[in-house]
Amino acid sequence: DEWLRKMYDKIGNPLVVKREVLLQRLRGSSDSPFEQEDIEYITSIIHPVERELYILEHFRFDIYSELQRTIPYLVGVDCSTGTNSDSNAITIIDPYTCRPVAEFSCPYIGETQFEKILMELVKKHIPRAILIIERNSVGDGIIDHLLNSPIRGNIYFDKNRDLVGQNMQDNETVTS
Repeated sequence: DEWLRKMYDKIGNPLVVKREVLLQRLRGSSDSPFEQEDIEYITSIIHPVERELYILEHFRFDIYSELQRTIPYLVGVDCSTGTNSDSNAITIIDPYTCRPVAEFSCPYIGETQFEKILMELVKKHIPRAILIIERNSVGDGIIDHLLNSPIRGNIYFDKNRDLVGQNMQDNETVTS
């Protein structure tokens, strides 16, 4: 311990000590905008997958803690076109702990299948869920279809608020 303290005092950089003295493999690179300690903290709090849930036979959800039908989970839905490795994703959050309890990610699923996944997820597994769907070019169509489905009441959606248009107008100047 004394020798290690002396080495640390001489070097003065905890990352160099970890890499060169303790021979620890570090995540990330020196070009990373994040501090190594932050990356290590995030890595240390990752929860292991408790089990997997398959919806529509092929689409896997990683379950971190058992889903309960009585909890009104917050379900964040990230819609994408599947281009440039962008994935459609779903994160299920426990509203009482604010921790993720399940995740889904898929770069190649189409909009129709994605809608079916959301419907089966709500109907069979978490009927009190609140779906919070990203309103982008893909999400608009999904919202529109789901507003005409049996899970309409589970969608958080305010048709009167167009935040993107409002924010753009607020930020406009004569030059822009």
